[in-house]
Amino acid sequence: MCTPAPEDPGITARSRGPRASGARSVGLAHAGLNVTALALFAISLGVYAGHWNGPAKSATLGLALASAGVVCTVAAGFLGWMLVQDYHIGIRLTEVQERDELSESHRLLHHHAKAA
Repeated sequence: MCTPAPEDPGITARSRGPRASGARSVGLAHAGLNVTALALFAISLGVYAGHWNGPAKSATLGLALASAGVVCTVAAGFLGWMLVQDYHIGIRLTEVQERDELSESHRLLHHHAKAA
């Protein structure tokens, strides 16, 4: 029997958000890039698995696959940051934090209104 995985904020955003929402598309791109990076690293492992005890004929393919995997991982990290910063996915504020955030935004609005 399969046990459910811990709740992932990206999965939550995809399952509860409207189909056309920005968070949903960013979450899907984030997941896709992570899966692509994993696949690239797995392909690299498969190509070089037979060469553990001796040198491979060429490292070019491995370097290309690893570089592409790192680029995908960095891009997925950027999108993950967007999910947290822009869409507030996975953030639950305590009551005190919510009050502080509201009072801070009120203070900033009041300050900007005075400046204008």
